[in-house]
Amino acid sequence: MQEQYLAPGEVVRWTAPQAPESYFVAGLREDGKPAGRWPVWVRVLVFPFQLVWTAFLRLAEFLACFSDFDFSDFPRRKGQPVVLVFGGSPECMAVFRSRPSSDAGFHGVWMLTDRRFVAASFESMPFRIEFEVPADQLRFHPHVERRFSRKFRPRNGTYHQVLLPDGSGFAFAPGAVSFTAG
Repeated sequence: MQEQYLAPGEVVRWTAPQAPESYFVAGLREDGKPAGRWPVWVRVLVFPFQLVWTAFLRLAEFLACFSDFDFSDFPRRKGQPVVLVFGGSPECMAVFRSRPSSDAGFHGVWMLTDRRFVAASFESMPFRIEFEVPADQLRFHPHVERRFSRKFRPRNGTYHQVLLPDGSGFAFAPGAVSFTAG
């Protein structure tokens, strides 16, 4: 890939696997699809059932501590996403940039060089650049603390963030990022 795309003297700082796992964008669900608001009367009707279900799960977790029963198939909380998209609206740059150009799926890599931030697809050879943003338009913040809702465990995580010009961006778990010398 370096021979095919990088300019002479351009250095890759890090790479990460592409395909966002979660979207933390106002107006979108975690899977990146538009969020539909339930009518108020439905939310009010469902709320007591949610409370009972949550209490049941907490009681089961508590009893599991004192039991030798195997609870491995019991519903668990989600682990933190490795790659996530964040932004203020579904029209932000990060949401647009994270969508694959084809419906067949997208397998590729995010790459941060000393000159640009690139998303490259490996669907065909040679690889295809989905988008790139010059480095002078980016802000990179390593080791940013993010707090998640109760459905994730653990609730706090450290991420490397790439902010696009409109304030939206991408966050990568440190384990997902491969640093290269340079």
